[in-house]
Amino acid sequence: MPMACWSRLAVVDIHTHYDGQASWDPMLSRSCWHGVTTVVMGNCGVGFAPVHPNRHEWLIGLMEGV
Repeated sequence: MPMACWSRLAVVDIHTHYDGQASWDPMLSRSCWHGVTTVVMGNCGVGFAPVHPNRHEWLIGLMEGV
């Protein structure tokens, strides 16, 4: 009896600037719109933790421009 086989394309984005965006956009919208299934974060040299609560909005604004 023949068996059905499934294959899926996985797209890994190895250089992102989502370190900050992940805190307010859990879908990482831009990547999933382009078919990215996995992102690697933390390799761009910019870190966001820990952050003082009154600087949260400032960091969001900063990363929206990247």
